[in-house]
Amino acid sequence: MLAACADEARDPATLDLTVGVYVTHIAPDTPTKTSLNPDEILFGSVAHVAAGLRGYAERGVAHAICQLDPMNADTLRWFAEVLEQYRQTVGRVALG
Repeated sequence: MLAACADEARDPATLDLTVGVYVTHIAPDTPTKTSLNPDEILFGSVAHVAAGLRGYAERGVAHAICQLDPMNADTLRWFAEVLEQYRQTVGRVALG
């Protein structure tokens, strides 16, 4: 990003960083058909996923677009708990 800003004579401080994040509603010890890579997918307990979102905020990410899997009512309720815990320590995450 810094190189692209330099090429365009753009101040990086005028931009917000946005990331896409895969979030899977599954406990870390639940067997799956494929192994989940914690560097690519947030999963686990409410506290664990909230901590993962905090990690993005701590690295300067202003907006996280979260793709939830599976997309159903249970996952949405669970993710609401994740966001509540996240907001207690950081602020608001932007969803898209």
